[in-house]
Amino acid sequence: MKKICILCKKEYEVKLNYAEKSKYCSRVCKYEYWRKNKVQFSPQTQFKKGDQIGEKNSNWNGGRFLGGRGYYFIYAPNHPFVINKRYIAEHRFIMEEWLKSNDPTNLALIIVNGIKVLDQKWLVHHKDHNKLNNKIENLMLIKRPDHQRLHHKGKILSEKVKKKISLAKIGQKLLQLTKDKIAKTRIERYGKLTPEKVVTIKKLYTTKRFSQQKIASQFGITQTMVSHIIRGTTWKHI
Repeated sequence: MKKICILCKKEYEVKLNYAEKSKYCSRVCKYEYWRKNKVQFSPQTQFKKGDQIGEKNSNWNGGRFLGGRGYYFIYAPNHPFVINKRYIAEHRFIMEEWLKSNDPTNLALIIVNGIKVLDQKWLVHHKDHNKLNNKIENLMLIKRPDHQRLHHKGKILSEKVKKKISLAKIGQKLLQLTKDKIAKTRIERYGKLTPEKVVTIKKLYTTKRFSQQKIASQFGITQTMVSHIIRGTTWKHI
């Protein structure tokens, strides 16, 4: 069926069952017409921000759902560590509330945005390995390394897994050695400079009689470091 758009006056096709309600050829015309004529919504139909969040939503199921990893999540929009701005793992929330009531000075509790919450460095372990059993008697506060050892205790690891663990440990050692080497190099390089030497370097360069390379060799540093000093990347306060 063909109709005429009330805004642009163009002819457009519309299905017969929508013919009675259809007035515009497109959404562009629809919203432009509303803007020009200042169409006002009734209080019953006008949508307001927040009207369909939480209990007001038609799909509200009590604020609790089973997540993809097998844990229950509960609705807690004001919590600092929520997922998708609304939910938090139920077992962590239960442990957090229990600590606040029974052991408020526990080191696992920290303050975030003025709210005392459970530090994310701490994990909550299910003693019976049932993720759905969130009774406080079944929950145990534990650090991440201890949690991993607890879950792997008594397990017979394959050669492939053992190799991965071995390589991970080697990688951690190499990473630490690299960090130590970088720290040592920085101390050796920056330790050669003092505020007085930095001032001298800048003065020598401004005379235009010395290149950056010559200044670097004179003070026992790299040309790159001299460049950083002159450009103000390092030693900005001098």
